[in-house]
Amino acid sequence: MVISTSLPALPDPATVTDAKSASDALCSALAAVATASESLSPESLPGLEPKHSHLEKAVVPFEELRTWFRKFHELLVKVASKHDQFMSWSVTVGTPFNLTFTVNFADRDQSLSQVCGPDYHSNAGPTA
Repeated sequence: MVISTSLPALPDPATVTDAKSASDALCSALAAVATASESLSPESLPGLEPKHSHLEKAVVPFEELRTWFRKFHELLVKVASKHDQFMSWSVTVGTPFNLTFTVNFADRDQSLSQVCGPDYHSNAGPTA
């Protein structure tokens, strides 16, 4: 069975105008990556038994996925231009769908909790 799904919205790069808005956009991008990875992972599909995970697949149309990654990259370039501690990033896409986003900061003591706030946990994204 194939289940169609959509990718989460990303912040508009035009809203990134300073370090604060860059931090906010980075946090939103991280949450979008976590949401996309979770919603497209076969293990997260409703009613799915682990032993049958190969029978169901969440799909996003190719053009939507390509456009999302292009917008994601544009957003990261804009964030890097406004946040002086944001040095580099890497994105890994695996199969079954697994999206990993790694951020490197200039200051080794800089952490995502300092950028995104004290309620951010790097493995789980923002907490509610």
